Formats: sequence, structure tokens, C-alpha cells
Amino acid sequence: MPKKRPVGRPKSRPADYHQRSIWLQDGLQARVLKALVTPDGQRYEFSRLVAHLLRRWLDAGAKLPKE
Repeated sequence: MPKKRPVGRPKSRPADYHQRSIWLQDGLQARVLKALVTPDGQRYEFSRLVAHLLRRWLDAGAKLPKE
């Protein structure tokens, strides 16, 4: 009996990367994903944006914003 293909994304990530879960307000992810598509249709990865923003935050002193 052949093996079933796994559901979801393939496991082709660099060994030093790990999947994380976060909570986002309703509608925020959709707005961000829409903004990650350029006018010519090129798509950028959500995880790449998050990593970029976290590195900038760390470089700036990792201060938490006041609510």
C-alpha cells in the first residue's frame, strides 16, 4: 500500500529554522499578506518580513513599546 502524502507545506526548510505560532488581531494577517504582493505580482514571505522586523528591533535595543 503506497504511503499517503503529508498535508501542508513540504519539509524543505534550513536546519536552523523552526516553526513558531503567534496570535494576530483579526484582519491584520490578511492586510500584511496583501501588502507583501508587489504591483507586478511578486510575493514575499511573511516569515521573512517577521525575521527582518525582529532583527531591526533587536538592533535598536529591544525596547518594548508602551501600550
